[in-house]
Amino acid sequence: DLVIGVPDSGLDAALGYARASGIPYGIGLIKNKYIGRTFISPGQSQRGNLVRIKLNPVSSVIRGKRVVLIDDSIVRGTTSGRIVQLLRAAGAKEIHMRISAPPFLHPCYYGTDIDSREHLIACHHTVEEIAEIIGADSLGYLPLEDLERLIGHIDVDKAVTSALKEGEKPKAPGMKYRHYAPKAPVTVFTGAPEASAREISRRAGPTTGIICFDEFAHLFPTQEVHTLGPSNDKLAQAQRVFDALRTFDNSDVTEILAQCPDSRGLGLAVGNRLKKAAGFHVVESDSQRIVLGLTGGTGAGKTSALNAIRELGGEIIDCDAVYHEMLDNDQELRNTINAAFPGVFGADGKLNRQKLGQEVFAKKERLDKLNAIVFRFLIPELERRLDSAPDGLYAIDAINLIESGLDRLCDRTIAVTAPTELRVRRIMARDNISEQYARLRISAQKPDEFYRSKCDLELNNGAETAETFQREAKLFFERLVESLREEKRHGNK
Repeated sequence: DLVIGVPDSGLDAALGYARASGIPYGIGLIKNKYIGRTFISPGQSQRGNLVRIKLNPVSSVIRGKRVVLIDDSIVRGTTSGRIVQLLRAAGAKEIHMRISAPPFLHPCYYGTDIDSREHLIACHHTVEEIAEIIGADSLGYLPLEDLERLIGHIDVDKAVTSALKEGEKPKAPGMKYRHYAPKAPVTVFTGAPEASAREISRRAGPTTGIICFDEFAHLFPTQEVHTLGPSNDKLAQAQRVFDALRTFDNSDVTEILAQCPDSRGLGLAVGNRLKKAAGFHVVESDSQRIVLGLTGGTGAGKTSALNAIRELGGEIIDCDAVYHEMLDNDQELRNTINAAFPGVFGADGKLNRQKLGQEVFAKKERLDKLNAIVFRFLIPELERRLDSAPDGLYAIDAINLIESGLDRLCDRTIAVTAPTELRVRRIMARDNISEQYARLRISAQKPDEFYRSKCDLELNNGAETAETFQREAKLFFERLVESLREEKRHGNK
């Protein structure tokens, strides 16, 4: 019924799983941002307690659902088991856990508290046994052969499976150094190498430190520069990234601006280390135009979702507002409406909304006729506006997004849904109406299942407050927009 990710490590994979499977994506766990990684905590009881503090289930989203739970790994099994318990307590009907990596079979010698294979649950138990231990109804990993099929052959370096000798360099990124965040604040610039280099050059001052690809070092003759290697050599970047960050600790730079490789192959690991060092302060250097389409019934929380997009710098295209603007300025639209519904425009040329309402709401075929006229004029107008708009993030807000054909203008369509009882309470409080009238308004609209089946993704609003949902929605859209930008960057339009 629902796909959810474990924040933050499982969210990207959960979005992809939902999209590929057709199962709706939802936000079922909320993360306490002030708790760090639980699996590296020294004691078993401490790890269990931290999981309860770190993650809070959204009961209204989970209750009664068969849930696919996505995470990036299972180490000891403590964290996964506690999360499964939390979801059971929140009312999940079934929990099917999926891991976006092969089983964790080797200790990490640098930076995490896993000193031997003894503490890795996958070394001693089958997949079925692990599912039983953590309490999941089923468990699945990404097979190693599928991982190799996706990203190519994987050479596992000695640094991954055993300690290195004195002076021996690792050939892959790893936590050789626990400290990888410099004292100076870091900003990471993503996008095409030429675009990110230009943006860094534009922003750099005399006390700025630069981390860049070799071919762009000449752009910074007065700054302290540490290079990552050529832009097309990710192995070199993996070998240099920690030294590049750590070297600035002995410097007087006041900020560090860093180029970031794309997320293909080894570049994902390099980029993640840079972004973590930057506290995820990331600038998109070659912004593409991304158009999202939002739809859903009254009381579902569309306004809060749109506010989250505004927080991300997005521009909202309100189809209702565009339609009313066109009524004032588009004579052809006015003539077409007047021909279909004679007399709805007064002698002063103004639309008599009450009369038009009486005409169309009395019979469904009349309303369908009006909608067909509006859509015929509205879609070309929105296309014209988007074609002339600069690159950036846009969201089309339309109750009839699917029926009108506006969805074809969107990179992704999102159904904003919510449990009926929550919607009733919200509408009553918002519009100061009776429960009976609130239920009547909901029943007059299409059910959530319609939006869920027609849209690419579902954003389920089980939050008790608009502010909480807006925060959840912002996280949802951040991940979605990042994924879409990566697609467009590599030609998947």
